[in-house]
Amino acid sequence: GQLFDAYNVGASTYAGDQQTRPTISGSQERVQDVGISITQGFLNSALGIPTLVAGAVNDGAGVWSARKLGELNDWMNSGKSDASSIRARLYGVESSLDQADNREQYEEDRSRDGEFVATLKRFGRDTFDTVGNVLDDREVFRDTIGQGIGSLLAGGPIAKILKGVGKSALKRAVASGAIAEGGAAASNIAAFGSKAAMPLAIGGMEAGGAYQQTILDAYNTLSQRDDLTEEQKAAMANRAGLTAAAIQLPIAAATGMLVSKFEANPLATPSIRSAIGNIAKETIEEGAQSGTGQLASNVGIRDNVDKTRDLADGVGEQIGLGAIGGAGSAAVIQAPGAALRSVFSIAK
Repeated sequence: GQLFDAYNVGASTYAGDQQTRPTISGSQERVQDVGISITQGFLNSALGIPTLVAGAVNDGAGVWSARKLGELNDWMNSGKSDASSIRARLYGVESSLDQADNREQYEEDRSRDGEFVATLKRFGRDTFDTVGNVLDDREVFRDTIGQGIGSLLAGGPIAKILKGVGKSALKRAVASGAIAEGGAAASNIAAFGSKAAMPLAIGGMEAGGAYQQTILDAYNTLSQRDDLTEEQKAAMANRAGLTAAAIQLPIAAATGMLVSKFEANPLATPSIRSAIGNIAKETIEEGAQSGTGQLASNVGIRDNVDKTRDLADGVGEQIGLGAIGGAGSAAVIQAPGAALRSVFSIAK
């Protein structure tokens, strides 16, 4: 059957890649690969928001923007080393094989434990396998952390833009007389805007990412249908993306409150204790958001494009990738400053 064929194809590709697995020969390629990954993480987080806004205004504009962002990622991936590209392909094969095994085990668990418990077990297996596969491959590990660093660095600037927009709007409201200058209302609104900017930035980035990925997934599925016009495909894909974004935005904003202080200024020099806390919080937040983002995407696809879409598909993998990216990026950014602060404290 199809599953058996997939295993054969995957095993053949896996064996071929294992035999030809190259090693990166020198620090220059490593630095280049990580630099590209950081840039990807930053641009995906920053450009996802205007892409989502375009989709909210017009079906065609949203789909065009999402596909262009996808092409930008493809172009940047082409600039990575051959070793990085082959390792990424190998990771994809390993992940596909693991998830096929876990789907089969899920069916057995569902008949015995019920759907809810079986789904939780599947999430756990997919997450555990993903973490193992990533930690087993240095190139994939570096790429995951690099993109996490880029995403982490994007939040602060976006939050500052939101604060600026909010301050301008408040000034106009005061100037028009809608809000009394120097009053309690103006003060409370300013305070709320300052606190809400970072969670909203996080929510916007995550919603934009869910929108863009859902668009690409939906359009790939719809491209196989000859009974639809391009306008109909764009409309269906955009509805799927907007559905995913609408689910992800409030969840990401709420979970973003856990790390909003850290992400607003990730380069601040922390104590050892606060650095450990930030790493732990970032791990939880990114793992949760990546998982809900994939679930939101699956809901968008199922409700608007493909009624057979498995809602659990890929969720565990994204939890694992998000947790590693969150932990690794926070550790890379926080550890040096915490170590130096500790040394200076001892020297005093």
